[in-house]
Amino acid sequence: MSPKEFREALARLGMSQLQAAKVLETDPRTVRRWALGESTIPGPVRVALRCMERLQALGAEYRSAN
Repeated sequence: MSPKEFREALARLGMSQLQAAKVLETDPRTVRRWALGESTIPGPVRVALRCMERLQALGAEYRSAN
């Protein structure tokens, strides 16, 4: 997943970078680095975003446990 694809996935999910950090249980700075291409997006994050998009397509809303 490229940084552009990552940003587009967040947009499709209606999720800000801060919300993504909460849902993915990571630091907001890490999400910013992924979005800017400063750090490689880990495989499990790509899988999680794809799962969230599929759930959203089925009408589910993903929320942080916090």
